[in-house]
Amino acid sequence: MVVVALAAVAAVVALRTSAARVEPSERAEVASPGPDGGEILPQRPFDRLPGRTPIPAPVLLGYVGQDSQFMRGRLPAIGGPDRTAAAASGELVLGRYCLEPAMYALSVVPERGWRQVTGFAFRLDRSADPPWVIVHLVWTGRAYVWTGSLSQLYGC
Repeated sequence: MVVVALAAVAAVVALRTSAARVEPSERAEVASPGPDGGEILPQRPFDRLPGRTPIPAPVLLGYVGQDSQFMRGRLPAIGGPDRTAAAASGELVLGRYCLEPAMYALSVVPERGWRQVTGFAFRLDRSADPPWVIVHLVWTGRAYVWTGSLSQLYGC
């Protein structure tokens, strides 16, 4: 029995060492100096940057109105449904699309308790402006699913 266990462990180790490493298809690099001394900014998604939580890629839903394309995506389970989980979920979406999410103040407003929530991201340097990004969150029983405008999210 001990020989069988050792053989199984050896087989697993052999498989791991011989398997090719798979890199994620979506990857953002930290800003680095460019050839002319300027800074090369990372590319989206920004949730691959250090200190951020990656979230699954969204799906495009189509157009609403003339030029507003919307996306929907899943979020990890982080508790809830409550104010804390809704705010953290909205921050995850901003962390994926905004290079500097700390430039935004996120306000979450419940619509049906905390099962449906609208998050309003205001730019801190433009406090008189309307929300820069609006994210809708719907509780699925385990986590929130988000919906947002492609142009708003890519503009932050």
